[in-house]
Amino acid sequence: MATNPATADSLSRNDSALTNRQAAEGILLRASNGPFRITQIVTDAAARLLAKGINPAGYGKDALWTDSQKLSGSWRDIYDWFSGISPVIRSQDQLSQSQRDHLMRIQDGSVAEMMDILFASGRRSIESLLLALPTTDRIINPAASSLIQEGADGAIRLLGSRKRLSTHKCSSQNSTPGYVATYLTNIAEQHNLSSKTYIDDVIRYLSNTGCLNIAHYYLEINALCILSAGKYFYECTQCRRIHLNPSGGICSDCWSPLGPKQSMEGAQPSADYYSYLATQAGDEFRLNCEELTGQTNKEDGRKRQRLFQNICLAAPWENSLVDPVDLLSVTTTMEAGVDIGSLLAVMMANMPPMRFNYQQRIGRAGRRGSAISVALTLCRGRSHDDYYFQRPQRITSDPPPQPYVDMRREIIIKRVLAKEILRQAFASLSLFRSGRFSVHGEFGMAEDWNQPPNQELDSASSTTTTAQLVLDWIQHNKLEVARVCDVLLTYTDTELQAQRQMLIDYVMSDMVYKITKTSTDVRYTQFSLSERLAKAGILPMFGFPTRTRVLYHERPRFTYPWPPEEVVDRDLDIAISQFGPGAETVKDGLIHTAIGVVDYSPDQGKNIVEKPRPLGPAIKVGLCASCQAVDDSQPLPMSCAVCGATSAQNPGYRIINLAQPAGFRTWYGSSRDFDGAFEWTPRASQPKMGVTQLLSNKRANFEVLAGQGTVYVVNDNNGRLFKFKKLAQGETWATQDALTAVGVTNFQFDLAAGVDLRALASVKVTDVMVLGIADWPIGIRKSPVGSRNFEVRAALFSFGFLLRRAAADYLDVHEREIEVGLRVLRIAGEVIGQVFISDSLENGAGYASLLGQPEEAEHLLRYVLGESSKGSSFYGFLVDMPHAGLGANACRTSCPDCLRDFSNLPYHSILDWRLGLDIARLALDREASIGFSASYWQGLDADVARAYFAATGREHIEIAGLQAGHRDEDVEIITHPLWICDRDHVVPELAAAKEQAVKDGNKVRFKSVFEVLRRPF
Repeated sequence: MATNPATADSLSRNDSALTNRQAAEGILLRASNGPFRITQIVTDAAARLLAKGINPAGYGKDALWTDSQKLSGSWRDIYDWFSGISPVIRSQDQLSQSQRDHLMRIQDGSVAEMMDILFASGRRSIESLLLALPTTDRIINPAASSLIQEGADGAIRLLGSRKRLSTHKCSSQNSTPGYVATYLTNIAEQHNLSSKTYIDDVIRYLSNTGCLNIAHYYLEINALCILSAGKYFYECTQCRRIHLNPSGGICSDCWSPLGPKQSMEGAQPSADYYSYLATQAGDEFRLNCEELTGQTNKEDGRKRQRLFQNICLAAPWENSLVDPVDLLSVTTTMEAGVDIGSLLAVMMANMPPMRFNYQQRIGRAGRRGSAISVALTLCRGRSHDDYYFQRPQRITSDPPPQPYVDMRREIIIKRVLAKEILRQAFASLSLFRSGRFSVHGEFGMAEDWNQPPNQELDSASSTTTTAQLVLDWIQHNKLEVARVCDVLLTYTDTELQAQRQMLIDYVMSDMVYKITKTSTDVRYTQFSLSERLAKAGILPMFGFPTRTRVLYHERPRFTYPWPPEEVVDRDLDIAISQFGPGAETVKDGLIHTAIGVVDYSPDQGKNIVEKPRPLGPAIKVGLCASCQAVDDSQPLPMSCAVCGATSAQNPGYRIINLAQPAGFRTWYGSSRDFDGAFEWTPRASQPKMGVTQLLSNKRANFEVLAGQGTVYVVNDNNGRLFKFKKLAQGETWATQDALTAVGVTNFQFDLAAGVDLRALASVKVTDVMVLGIADWPIGIRKSPVGSRNFEVRAALFSFGFLLRRAAADYLDVHEREIEVGLRVLRIAGEVIGQVFISDSLENGAGYASLLGQPEEAEHLLRYVLGESSKGSSFYGFLVDMPHAGLGANACRTSCPDCLRDFSNLPYHSILDWRLGLDIARLALDREASIGFSASYWQGLDADVARAYFAATGREHIEIAGLQAGHRDEDVEIITHPLWICDRDHVVPELAAAKEQAVKDGNKVRFKSVFEVLRRPF
């Protein structure tokens, strides 16, 4: 009608205030310049995403699944997918009610996703990127003045950035939010207007346009529009916030005056990464990401590997547009042995622990015939990543360590021999062929060992137990036992070959007795006999340790496989933190929050039962928060045996009950989407030994003991302990705090069961070696307790990790076979520290026991100091250039070449190889000089002091051979970290320097070189 001269000037039927010509011009103007309805943009964007096989609402469980609790009913079933054309929503009669609800969630979710983009935080909003301005429909509802429009646009920005939107949950408000009122007041004052009148005008305009819900003060999305950026923009003079309109001359962020208008031609939006993505990054593409880690369900893992290689099942089971995986998020499980096809790129979210990890990971991207492959490593802000970021050649080209097989340890060959003899016996006797599979060996269940086997056996009484059958087979097959032993001894160490008869006698006489004893030992909770024997050290441990606990995130439904796939498992040392009540674990894009403990177990039929008392028996210990000692003596004292702290002190000592839970659980169905942030802070202590004194042997100037020791890792909930209560239904024990954090309200506690106050713990009885200084010289600090003695703790930990590295080199094993800890105890009224070394596994190879023999301990110490018959290469590397020099690449404290590795990351800031050598020298000689006279210390004190005193404005001087800084009759002397400084009985060097400084009329203060290097100011 607008093109017809006869009707062009007639009034429009849609708007009586406009002629047809004017209405048509308005339509054309809107089409070319906007403003554009946000809902229309969402519809267009959703269609384009669907055409790429992407869910327009994102990848939350409510968007992906029709039943978001059971994770069933795929979102793609809501659409019809046709080859070559965009997918369309199925007709209503083809959708169930739950699918229609799901479709509504997708549509609402796509709008919410769009709003998150338009009002993104961190100056990534669409206006900050110089792209467009969220506004009202200016054509249909023009403002009374440009100033009201500018104020309205600013108010929209403020409300949107705070997510006061109809698409988002927000609190109700019955008046103009303060931040909006303050912004509008500043505009009014800038233009000499009544602030109340101006605020009322802006709010009324927003309400009349439908953009503002006046009852609750949030934005109504259906009325909002987007206006493309114009020719000019404005920048705040204070905070540099970008505005695409004059904004009344006031910054909507900090309320400072805006600068003059600037031409868009001079701006460089492409310099901003997000602007580049929006304008120049090319066409949209799908990036379907899935997790493939050790905790991924086996069936899901196989499916994801297949889809990553673009192998899809035929429709309707899978969709080639939607289901293929473009990016796999993996862990170390992908370093080797998993076929995922050719890769063009590998990205690592942190620096791998070691050189061989890096080699195996980036090697997955290098494929024959590929023109290019890329490996990108993102370094995190921690010492391990920072070191290799500064030295990329170390992680990319250093020779990786050689793999090894230990052929010298009698305990290892004994386990392998036992497993092979059991395998032959069970195979020959046809025992438990239909039993459950176990990686440690298929020897039936532990409870069946002392029972007659179910199957009928020729020449066997129906009352003969499995144990007796196996023993009889061994007695009749001594030659086979000897043959197997000889095969295993081939190419082994001559000392081990000399123990041939002992190994045979062990199998013939002792092995079955030990198995029988272990099968009924209540300390072992494993159902499978082979797994229990591996835990006890009778059989070899296959693969990763089985001392694990699981977090159930769904109620188990089937007895096989066991444990079920709907779990996450961790070693007990880690589980007591990661699965503790209130802690969160991420799996497959969902956050699972632990609420308590449970012990599920399959019975003999097809039922799953909840066993009572999942916390296990209470283990009573004394725990001191002051000195970190663990007291497991009996009876327990009422005060700390080490530092004397009592329960009245804070931090103090208390007697607590430890729990080693059988398993952990979530509140089923309470998982939520992972958005990049979750709460998981490890709260367990480092490994500790009890303070109970064991018999020790003195040699040189050290005391050493070896034997069975108890190692504790404790999570006491930051001193608050966990208040477990039994749920009324079942045998779950949970905490009120964890249930509240999850938002659960429909539960009841069994009040009759009371409260069980526990700390979670991992208690491990294993072989340990404890080593400490026998006689500390005068003037040297020896107590690691207290804030003023952190250098002693640093020295002892440095010594422990130095011993670990030397032991690994000395024994030709990997460091991960050995753990290091600190033991604090009181001897003859004095608090001292000792280091302990233990095998990493409960059934380790006995390295700690070997090293704990006095002669071996001395050999190890001499190896550390280059005095061993095995050579001086270990010590020589430490003290020679460039490691011990003063250059830019020298090691002043510690580095991956001497003490650091990925496993001792928490200690990196305190480790110091020089202090470790000091303790090693002192262990062999009480008269060893502890100071700067040692060759490896020389020059470091002067080099450090020179820079430190220059930065603090002191004159760098030397007093009695020690470095010092002088200013206004005040002298600061640089000391050795282990010197006592606040008493009369100090080392001679320090006594002489102090005497000279006082004689010259100065006040004297001290600062150790340890502090200057780490926290100088």
